[in-house]
Amino acid sequence: MSGAAQIINLDARQWPRDLGWSVLGYESDTIDFLTRYRSLGLAIVMLHGIAEHGGCTCRDARGCDQPGKHPLWKNYLDGEPRWDDMRAELDKSWRRNIALRLGDQPNGWRLIAIDVDGPDSLLEPVEREFGKLPPTLTERSGRGSHLVYRLPDGVDYPLNKAIAPGVEVKSLRGKITVPPSMHVNGHRRRWTNPIMPAVLP
Repeated sequence: MSGAAQIINLDARQWPRDLGWSVLGYESDTIDFLTRYRSLGLAIVMLHGIAEHGGCTCRDARGCDQPGKHPLWKNYLDGEPRWDDMRAELDKSWRRNIALRLGDQPNGWRLIAIDVDGPDSLLEPVEREFGKLPPTLTERSGRGSHLVYRLPDGVDYPLNKAIAPGVEVKSLRGKITVPPSMHVNGHRRRWTNPIMPAVLP
C-alpha cells in the first residue's frame, strides 16, 4: 500500500510478527498495539482519552489542560506495566490513550525522547551544536514529532529540559503519548518511521 500504513485484520489480530519494529507501521486499535509494545519490551501506561465532545475523558472534561495526555492511574511511573488492567480498561472504553514511559524498559534498554513541538526545522540548531541525529523510531504528534532513542551504556540520563526553542528532551520519569492514541485535534498519532530506536550518539 503506497504512501500509507497497511490495514490488518483487527478481529483475528494476525499481524506479521516476524516484522519486528516495522509492525508499528500497521494501523490497528489500541488493544492490538498493547500486544505489539509488550512483545517489543516497552513500558506502556494508560492515559485518559478524548471524549466524543472533543474534551478529555477525565472529570474536568472540557476544562482539562492536558486532554488525553495524563495518566489514568496514580503511581504510573513505578513497577511493571499493568497489562491486564489496561486490557480490561480498554474493554470498557476504547477511547483510552496510551503512553510510552521513558527510562528503564522491560527489555533492558534505557529510552529517552526528543519532543519537537513544530516542524522538523526546529532541530537545526540542535544538530548544529551536537551533530546530525541518526534516523530512529519517530512518531507524528499533534503538530510536531517525537524521536525515540536508546542511551549508550555508561551514559547517565539527561535532564528533562528544553534544549532549543520548541525542542525538549524527555528522559527518566517522563512519558510521550504514542499511537494509536487520539490527539485533541481529532487525528490519531502514527509512527512515521517504525524502526528500532537508534543509539543516541
